[in-house]
Amino acid sequence: ECPEIKTAEGKAAKRAVEALVRDAKSVTIYTSKADKYDRYLADVFFEMNDGTEVFLNNHLLAHGLADRKDAWQFADWEKVEQR
Repeated sequence: ECPEIKTAEGKAAKRAVEALVRDAKSVTIYTSKADKYDRYLADVFFEMNDGTEVFLNNHLLAHGLADRKDAWQFADWEKVEQR
């Protein structure tokens, strides 16, 4: 889980991802379905120009730009009908 984009920490995470995108030869994204907020969780892989592969999720964790969230509530993934 990354910090909110409006925070200094969120901006730092965004800059790190932008740097990876600039230096990537290709990007592969695996996702399934949206949660109740219409957000998609994804596994993102960058194939870098030097041939190495970077798994974005682990990269962000390793560089202190995201926090690991081990406990999810089932309701996190259920869509809530708007009335």
